[in-house]
Order: sequence, then C-alpha cells, then structure tokens
Amino acid sequence: MRNRAFVLIFFLLGLGGLMLYSRWPRDASSAPETVPEGVLRVEAVRAKRGTVEEVLSLSGTVSPFEDVLVVPRASGVKVRRIFVEEGDLVERDQLLAELDSEMVEAQISQARAAISAAEAALAQARAQLQMAERDYGRARTLFQEEVIARQRLEQAETQLEVARSAFELAGRRREEARAALRQLEILKGYHAVRAPISGLVSRRMVDVGEVVGPTTPMFKLDRIDRVKVECFVPESRRERVRAGLRARVEADALPGRSFPAQVRLVAPAVDPATRNFRVELEVQNEGGLLRPGMFSRARLELGSKEVVLIPLSSVRRFEGTAVDYVFVVDGEGRARIRQVKLGEPRGEMVEVLEGISEGEMVIRAVSSSVRDGARVEVEEVDGR
Repeated sequence: MRNRAFVLIFFLLGLGGLMLYSRWPRDASSAPETVPEGVLRVEAVRAKRGTVEEVLSLSGTVSPFEDVLVVPRASGVKVRRIFVEEGDLVERDQLLAELDSEMVEAQISQARAAISAAEAALAQARAQLQMAERDYGRARTLFQEEVIARQRLEQAETQLEVARSAFELAGRRREEARAALRQLEILKGYHAVRAPISGLVSRRMVDVGEVVGPTTPMFKLDRIDRVKVECFVPESRRERVRAGLRARVEADALPGRSFPAQVRLVAPAVDPATRNFRVELEVQNEGGLLRPGMFSRARLELGSKEVVLIPLSSVRRFEGTAVDYVFVVDGEGRARIRQVKLGEPRGEMVEVLEGISEGEMVIRAVSSSVRDGARVEVEEVDGR
C-alpha cells in the first residue's frame, strides 16, 4: 500500500510539471510586457492642428424690436371698459379699451336730427325752385306772345334766381350737417382705443373709471415677432464682428430651443470703461417664445480658423481655481504639468489658445498616480 502511494505522488508531480512546461513561453517575444519599476504606463495623443468654425459666445438680454405707448385721441373722458391684460398677444387694430362716449353720442344724435331738418329744407327748396322754373317758363312764353309786360317777366326771373339761391343754400347746409356728423363719428371712433401694432401687452397703465387724454399712456405694446438682443464684444474681437453676421440665440428659459439671428448694429465707438463694443442682434422670434427681459446666449459665426486641438479628457483644473492644466511628455520621458488657456469645445476635443504647440504629446485620461516629473512609458493613440 505504501509503495502505491509513493507511485501516485510521483505521478501527480510529473503531471503538474508537464502542464507548467506547456504554459511556459517558448521565447522572449511571447513573454508578457513588463514596465520597469517606478515607470507609469500612459496613453498620449499628439496635439494636432485643425480647421474649425470660429464662434464668438456672448450673453445679453432680450428686448422688443419695437415698442409703442398707446395713448387715446379723445380728451377728458373716462375709461369705460378694458379688454386686454398684461401678457396678452394682440393684433394690429384690435380693440384694447373703450372710453365713455355718452357726450359725443348725444352730439351725433343732434347731428342726425340736423341732417334730417336740412334734407327737409332742401326738399322744400327743390319744390320751390321747380315751381319758380315753371312760372318763369310760362312768363317767357306769354311775354313772347305779347300777353304780359316785360316787368312781369323780370319778376318771374327774379323769383327763379331767389329759388335757385335758396336751393343751393339748402344743399350746402345739408352737406355741412353731414360733414358735422362724419366728424362726430370720427371723434366717437377715438373712444375705441385700438392696437397700432401687433405685439405683446407688456404694461397696462390705467384702470376702468380713470379720466384719460392724449397725454395719458394707457398701454405699452412690444413687437416680438422679431426681437433684439444687446451684447458686448471685447475690443480685441471688434474687427471680426460686422453687420450681417449670422448667429444663433438661446435662452435659459427655453431649453432646447435655438433661434436664427444676425448682427444688426455694431456701435462705432468703444465703451472707455469696459473696452467693449455694443452689438445688437436681430432675432427671428417664431411663435413669440422669446420675451423681453429674458437672459439669452448668442453664438456669432465668425468663419473658419486654424487651431491646436487636444482631447477634453486630458484637461484638469487646479482645485479651487479656474486655471486649467494638462500633462505633457517631455524629451526625457517624464510627465510635466503645463498650464493651458482653452477655447471652444469641439465635440471630444477642445481648442488650445495658449500653452500647447502642435505635435506635443499630451497624456490622455490622466490618473491620480501621474505627478509632475513622473517617469512614463507612452502608448501613442489616435486623438480623434
């Protein structure tokens, strides 16, 4: 039994050795890579130059493209009814308020009565004229037949002239009465306060019962089918900004929405206090979603430019500051901290304005074990 146990032990040892031999690498090329002690393995990307669309990011406040104070034409009258409230959207000529028109309506009634009287007087004058024309016609015939004397003919002629004058006067008085009615109806129209433009009722300044006149603002209307955004451009970028440049505008209050715009005005002078130029954007406000007073962000499309790009994943920030840095690999194979000034993000890449040159090796996805001066073994990867 003891001999059998020894045989079994030797058999198992031999089998284990055979398995270990089968797994041992045949040559040095198949041996696993090792990193010398104290050396960190990192992935690095070469900073590359690329062509990107240059965009200038600005912020500003939305204001109406046009605003109008609505004042009544009628004077010294009370507000009878108000039909709109602040925040309402109105169309041009829409009725906003109605003023008390009791006095002018009474005057209109009197004017209509005057027209009726003038028309009656005109009808009577017409009848008298027709009678005078017949009398004159008979008198002329009788005079030609030598039945009556010239004096009778002249009397008939005089009566005809008087009747004509009376008819013309009655006609003028009727037209004067009609003109007075038209004027009163115009005045009555002034008691209906209407919107001079389509837009937003941004302020209501009166209440029912107040006495108003041509110097009393009743409403403020803002035109918002187009709006303006006022921004300020640094003096250093002034030459790149001009009227007509395209832009996109977004508002924090409208996430996911973007509105087409263009530069409408560039102020000719710089603000000496801020060294900035005032720029005004005209924004197409489809649906009237952008409202005056909203905070907005604008992106001006300045054209294409050449920039140095590195992966966003390589950028770190010094704790408690707004200073960015990366690790680059120097000629001795060591990681070195490099402070950088960044531009616009470009997908997974970011522009480098200062601190990195084209072709430098930048460590990607820096781990906490990488320190300034640490020895590194670099695996170069594609930075796209």
